Amino acid sequence: MIKFKDVLNESLSTKDNKVILAFINELPMIGKNLETDGKILNIAHSGDVAKFKGGKVYFYNLGGKSDELIVKKLKKLLPKNSIAKEIDINAIKISHEMTDGYADQFNYTIFAKLNKTLVGTAEIVLYNKELTISMIEILEDYRRLGIGSKIIKYLKTNNEFSGYKYKPSLKTDLGAKFKAKL
Repeated sequence: MIKFKDVLNESLSTKDNKVILAFINELPMIGKNLETDGKILNIAHSGDVAKFKGGKVYFYNLGGKSDELIVKKLKKLLPKNSIAKEIDINAIKISHEMTDGYADQFNYTIFAKLNKTLVGTAEIVLYNKELTISMIEILEDYRRLGIGSKIIKYLKTNNEFSGYKYKPSLKTDLGAKFKAKL
């Protein structure tokens, strides 16, 4: 069993070091800047850093120094066989295809592929200068790895959709969790 002295890092508060230990032991705890439900380790106001799924730990790169520090610490403390293969979010390729169009409405499907594997899709509608997301679906093993966020970034930066104002929807439970990230 990993002890608190093995987790201690001067860059983190005592409470946050204890949250890392709780996460490793799959227990819930709330710290100053970190929290875990025992399955997901989260940095307040930034997002998930790591999650347990199927006996493996998946890591996310949020781009900050604190998450790099936490991931490095977790990799050092966790058994090597419990660390999942990391997915390079830059390897996910996003594309789109118009599926229907009539009057002033255009429907599109957005595709997220990792190599040749389709890992996510989104259905969007452009109408009356508004962009509405009807559905985003990410394969379960690829959820919470940043793919939905990459689809949203694609919609915001693609010139074909630039003249449209995003109209919030995402009314399902999973959609509401994702909407909180937008």
